[in-house]
Amino acid sequence: MSRLTKVLFHLRNFNRSRISYLETHLCDHCNLNCKSCTHFCPLVTEPTFTDLEQYTRDIQTLSKKLAIRTIRLMGGEPLLHPKVNDFIRVTREAYPHSRIFVVTNGLLLLKMPNDFWETLRQYRIRIHWSKYPPLKDKFSEIEQRIKDAHIPYHGGDANVFGTFSAFGSDESTDLKEAFKACHNGCTNLYRGKIYTCPACYVFRANNYFHANHEVPEGWDIYKYSGKELQNFLNKPISFCRYCHHAVHPKSFPWEVSKRKAEEWM
Repeated sequence: MSRLTKVLFHLRNFNRSRISYLETHLCDHCNLNCKSCTHFCPLVTEPTFTDLEQYTRDIQTLSKKLAIRTIRLMGGEPLLHPKVNDFIRVTREAYPHSRIFVVTNGLLLLKMPNDFWETLRQYRIRIHWSKYPPLKDKFSEIEQRIKDAHIPYHGGDANVFGTFSAFGSDESTDLKEAFKACHNGCTNLYRGKIYTCPACYVFRANNYFHANHEVPEGWDIYKYSGKELQNFLNKPISFCRYCHHAVHPKSFPWEVSKRKAEEWM
């Protein structure tokens, strides 16, 4: 990078507001379907892919308003998207100096073609691999494939889960207490809006169970400035009152979802 490019980059970042983290779905459906998935993916009954053109507009618009340290491309299972390489390219072009991860359960890693691995290398993308129990016998083989491709990766065992302890009930957690205790900070970009956390996908539960639960508020990235978006994300939202898990964490062994309402409520 030339000296002039570095100066221009730092000036651009200086004039933008900042957030530390953003995640976004490449698709809403999954090929594993974990019990109590906080993204409600088991309740997506048909393949649901993010539109590349919409995402390109969104991420380019956001890049003019917010500097972001870490971006994670996920789902659902992102490797199910036939245009995963294009999402990687578009994200890197919008955020040339962010840490970018593809977050995967690993089920498809051994089947990914060479151009996927080349795209990861070309655009300096890392893999975050969640090691779920069904793949235990394949862990060594998958790890070796990632190493052979010379791709940096992070990951760990995903053998326990938690959920919104009071979702769908009249119980309530103090908003500020829950927001302060929340270890996620999982800002989500979804269809032109950003949300405080993946609770934005509650609408999937409403659709599947024919319910009318509260859906968290999102903020239109085309309407608000970077500073306004940053301020929104730094405050608790009404939905935080359901998150007993943040204040009093509880966990249970990983299982495949049976798509029962009590998994989330």
